[in-house]
Amino acid sequence: MIRLLRLSRRQMLGATVAATAAEPLARAAGKQAERAEYVPEPQPASADPFRMGVFLCPLWKTGCINGKEWANIAKFPERKPVLGWYDEGDPEVTDWEVTYLLDHGISFAMVCWYREQGNHGQPVKPWLGHWLHDGLFRCRYGEQLRFALMWENHTKKADGRASRDDLLEHLLPFWIDTYFQRPNYLTIDGKPLLMLYNLPNFIRDLGGEQEAHAVLDAMREQCQRRGLGGLVVMGEHHGRTDRQPDMAAVGIDAVASYHWPTFTEHYPKDVTPEALIAAQEKCWRGLAQAPVPAAVTMSAGWDDRPWKPLKPDVKRKLWQLSPAEFTTLCRRAKAFAESQAERNPFARMILLDNWNEFGEGHYIFPHAEHGFAYLDAVRSVFCPSAGPHKDLVPADLGLGPYDSLYAKTLAPAATAR
Repeated sequence: MIRLLRLSRRQMLGATVAATAAEPLARAAGKQAERAEYVPEPQPASADPFRMGVFLCPLWKTGCINGKEWANIAKFPERKPVLGWYDEGDPEVTDWEVTYLLDHGISFAMVCWYREQGNHGQPVKPWLGHWLHDGLFRCRYGEQLRFALMWENHTKKADGRASRDDLLEHLLPFWIDTYFQRPNYLTIDGKPLLMLYNLPNFIRDLGGEQEAHAVLDAMREQCQRRGLGGLVVMGEHHGRTDRQPDMAAVGIDAVASYHWPTFTEHYPKDVTPEALIAAQEKCWRGLAQAPVPAAVTMSAGWDDRPWKPLKPDVKRKLWQLSPAEFTTLCRRAKAFAESQAERNPFARMILLDNWNEFGEGHYIFPHAEHGFAYLDAVRSVFCPSAGPHKDLVPADLGLGPYDSLYAKTLAPAATAR
């Protein structure tokens, strides 16, 4: 049954509710830890012919934004990751993530990419680049997982402005040299894939649809000259259908959504599991009518209380599918993708919303409340011939913990209060 998320005062204040649930799963089950030297090597499960990916938000390095990243989530202990309040810049942490993803049939991460505020028109300085630069590029198993960039050009905390000169002289060359040329960058027909989060901003900054189209063509030509075969550009569909730009007129190759269906016209009045699943199906069918090919996005929920605490007089759309309901969503998504595959080359690209957005409350990262259930749902539906599998947490192997950065900073301060 869907949880309409209303917690007690004790839970809202972040007391040690269900403390045992927030412990590593192995310890809660009373297992005897087996010693290991390092994170188990991935045993990738094949989802062929589907290409499974997750949206990934690199927010989980203490102090990377405002020093309150994990402190806000810690008020909701049911969300605690099985890796603890981890440091996202630790390569060993990233190897656990890579292993979890690959072992459950997920072959790529669509990483939210930010640029330092005020960096427009200058040599590029990434912001929140620790998951890629400190984690994926330095960890042992990183090259086994493919990744792509979704340029977050919408937030005031980062520089998301677009201009022709800056894109062609600074931003694109940086992306090519730093990311696109890496052997594990995600390609479509041999061309790197770039996703634009806010297409209306992109069009506005460049002066209109025609000008945006010309810049995208110039970006493709530059990638061609650099030996990359070109560039595939995906636009993000966000919110109501009647507020979306004409993807084809801008020169976009494909479209996908970051999240369904909370901010669309299809969000149901009667919020039940079946209604929420049906609403996502309506979103898929609507996007299938777009003038460019569309990928399928599956969302597990939306509950952004850690970022925006509830106010007594304000109603918000908060919901979460249970693992069983998410399994049903997976089956429906698989069937829909198959029905579109003959006419849509992106139909079998499945994007999971989200890997680790603990603050907005849409995450499938293994965590205290449901363990690996969401990942296991993906594996069971999209990798039916994968065979037996055992989910492990660091405590099973005598590894970890990975929260030393959090422990040094926020945890003592919280204890003092």
